[in-house]
Amino acid sequence: YMIYTERSNDKLKLFIDDTRIPSDVGLVNKDWVIVRTYDQAILMLANLQVDEISFDHDLADFSDVDQKELTGYDVAKWIVDTDSYLFNIEKNPSQMACVIFTAETPKQQIIKPHFKFNVHSANPVGKKNIESLLNNYIKHKFGE
Repeated sequence: YMIYTERSNDKLKLFIDDTRIPSDVGLVNKDWVIVRTYDQAILMLANLQVDEISFDHDLADFSDVDQKELTGYDVAKWIVDTDSYLFNIEKNPSQMACVIFTAETPKQQIIKPHFKFNVHSANPVGKKNIESLLNNYIKHKFGE
C-alpha cells in the first residue's frame, strides 16, 4: 500500500522504505509520500515529478520473477538508466522515431538540477552503493 500524506509545498518528496515512516529517520512525516515496494516507487517516479527521495536499501520486496530481492539500489539504478535514456533522447531528438514508451517511461527526465536524495538505510554497503551510483551519475550529467 501507499500512504499519501499532506505536503507542505508543491515539491514531491518520496520516502522509500518497507517498514519505517519518515519521522523514524529524523524527517517530518507530512512532507513525504511513502512507498513500500520497488513497483510503487517506479509507479510514482514514472508519473510524477519527484524533487527529493529518501532511500532505504533493504525493502524485503521479493516480487521479482526470480524471487531476487528488489532493493533501493534497484530503484536508484532504474532512475539512472531511465534518466540517462531520456537525457540522451532530448540531446538527440532524431532518435525519437525509434523510442517505445511504456507505462514505466516518464515523460520528462527524473534528475533535474534541484534533485536531492539521501539514504537512510541501516545497511552500510547498500547505503554506499546507492550514494555512489547517484552521486556519480549526477556528477556526470551536470559536470559537477
